Amino acid sequence: MFIRVEPKDFLMFSVFFTFNKERPDLEDDQVKAYLTDHGLAPKWERDEELEGTAWRVMYFGGCYIQNHMNDIGAIHRRGVERSLLLQAIDRALRRRPSAAVQRALDSLPPETIEAVTSSLAELFHVESSFDEDKQGYVVVRIKTGEVRREFLKLANDRSAVPASVD
Repeated sequence: MFIRVEPKDFLMFSVFFTFNKERPDLEDDQVKAYLTDHGLAPKWERDEELEGTAWRVMYFGGCYIQNHMNDIGAIHRRGVERSLLLQAIDRALRRRPSAAVQRALDSLPPETIEAVTSSLAELFHVESSFDEDKQGYVVVRIKTGEVRREFLKLANDRSAVPASVD
């Protein structure tokens, strides 16, 4: 999701929420749920195509939505943080992994690796894992060794549990 704020008339502004229909971001459903839960309906909503990608655009008047922008911004930031964290965890596990990490990656089914990675994202999604670079962009600050140690703990716990029988 992208949030675009544009000036309108004197002391007024427009707010556009733009959702990628082909590749939704992690926070999209949470933002939409927030809007619904708070009875916030866009002035208009439409599908657009930009550079070959399908988007859903919601337009709100600034005065109407301004009291909710901090909450929506926080949801958006958590989604961005989680996405960046998942990328950093994947790099920590797959870029020149130790023999133990490689064995675990090779032996676990993809859905278990995904579940463990999701658990790692929850574990490392703390304020100290994030910083801002010189341009003000969010960056992840986690240690590869810590990620690998926690991965091996979780992977060993998962592989020790027998598969459920349906």
